[in-house]
Amino acid sequence: KKKARHFREDFSGTHLLARTWIQSGDGCTAEAYDFDPDPVAWGLHNNARSLGADAERLHLVLGDVRERSRKAPDVRCAQNFSYWCFKKRPLMLRYLKVVRDSLAEDGLLFLDCFGGVEGPQDALNRVDHDGFTYIWEQSDFNPLTNECQCAIHFEFKDGSRIDQAFTYDWRMWSLPELRDLLEEAGFSKV
Repeated sequence: KKKARHFREDFSGTHLLARTWIQSGDGCTAEAYDFDPDPVAWGLHNNARSLGADAERLHLVLGDVRERSRKAPDVRCAQNFSYWCFKKRPLMLRYLKVVRDSLAEDGLLFLDCFGGVEGPQDALNRVDHDGFTYIWEQSDFNPLTNECQCAIHFEFKDGSRIDQAFTYDWRMWSLPELRDLLEEAGFSKV
């Protein structure tokens, strides 16, 4: 029953969501956390710069997502499954407790997931775009640990290709596991 004003994007990469949040209203502020300097630098040049004077409302942190927020976020997110880098239950629980403790009163956390019956299978999905093809590859899945290896490749109309533009080494968390972890971390509604 209040307007969300402060947003935090974990594993923000190019901090596109944080930029979009700031553009949504004059009173909106955002923090973006990532430890990889390359996408953060790209985002600074291509996303933050486009904000002009409003860029002062965006705080970028090149660091660990488990660091405390400067300000308690009304909304916090970890998108694109990146939080799956926490492969062991105690690490994931610790991250979720830090998130819960940092939220504003009545704050919200948004996570995304993939899985289902196709989740543990090797996969190669192609999506054609104007001028290039995006390829998602899941090459290895260990059913004993739920660890998976994934990569993104690009093919271009001129015949060139970028293999493994992005690679991921994750542990796939099921919805029941995440629900239990979130409840244990103190979230009142999951």
